[in-house]
Amino acid sequence: MKMIKMEEYLKESEFAINAILAAIWHEHAELESIKVEMSQLFKVNWESQGVVFPDNLSTGKIVVTGKRPVTFYSQEEELLYDKRDEARDFEYRIIARQFSVDALSGTLLQFAKQGISVVHNGVKSCPDGRRLGSQSLKTIIWEGRNQSLHWEGETHKPVRMCFKNLVREFGLQFAHYNAKNLGFAVINFLNWRKFSDFEADMLSLK
Repeated sequence: MKMIKMEEYLKESEFAINAILAAIWHEHAELESIKVEMSQLFKVNWESQGVVFPDNLSTGKIVVTGKRPVTFYSQEEELLYDKRDEARDFEYRIIARQFSVDALSGTLLQFAKQGISVVHNGVKSCPDGRRLGSQSLKTIIWEGRNQSLHWEGETHKPVRMCFKNLVREFGLQFAHYNAKNLGFAVINFLNWRKFSDFEADMLSLK
């Protein structure tokens, strides 16, 4: 059976891949903007009061460290608890945007994995591509896609091996591979920001 060439696959997929990449980085920028807005509202504005907010405001404890004592029924404390409710709204917005970023990143990894499948009929016969630490590009694409799509189920051994190597060699952003979708962590690591980045890596696998 005649297999499609990588150039042909990329040509036919370019419009969709461009749209996904634009959406990923748009959603990521919005996510970072929300985080900055939250930080400014709940940390910077209260520094003069000596108020420290934990990273997770829905479960953490607000600590008041100012010089002036704050009684339980003080106006300051009532304001803090009002802000705590507002903080939960920020958290929900962050969760929604993070889901969008990771889901879109998983879709992009699916396009990359599909390119390997249709051009080479699977990962075994595919060229390695560039090296990223001790692993090949094709391995990170293949197992990154598997992790992104199946992280809620049983994590298979090749996925565990791939992500343990990534943690050891590149950092803790890859650590929670059995607890959440790490699609964006993989996309960011591969530095796929525009179609030409994606294309260059995929053509190295032809």
